[in-house]
Amino acid sequence: MGIWKDAEKIWAVWPNRKVKKMSVDFQACLRKLQTFSHDLNEASDSLSADLNSVETALNKLKLGIGAWVTIDREDVGEGYERIWTLGYYKLKGKWGLVVDNGIDGVDDGTDDSSAIFLRDASRETRLQAADHLAELIEKLADNTAKTTEKIKERAAEAKKIASALSKGRT
Repeated sequence: MGIWKDAEKIWAVWPNRKVKKMSVDFQACLRKLQTFSHDLNEASDSLSADLNSVETALNKLKLGIGAWVTIDREDVGEGYERIWTLGYYKLKGKWGLVVDNGIDGVDDGTDDSSAIFLRDASRETRLQAADHLAELIEKLADNTAKTTEKIKERAAEAKKIASALSKGRT
């Protein structure tokens, strides 16, 4: 209560102010913020737990295959765009949901310099990434199918080579 009363006193004696005093019930505003804060933090914690569950489920699959989707773009001038991406990726030796950003068409030569695990990202970034989670899972499934097919093809080729080599020894 004290801080709001102090703010009202300061406002009342502010010299040369050219605007009218706002008729704000600071106590009512504070009560609203407290309610909103509680609801916001509860919802945010729930989203974080759900995103962590998705990451855990993906990790249990032990795919070893990554995928990326774009979650936002921003024009930064001179024909360049900053692009934010969501991925399933091996970062710092561990697979997980990862967010990254960079300037399209600019390679700064530093891998993973701005990439962070989604669980460590800001609330705003986690919320934005959640909108693209289904798209990421679909892309991951496509990449897994394509990689599986390539592995089968290469295994068949290796088998032919191994067979030819073993026949040449006898």
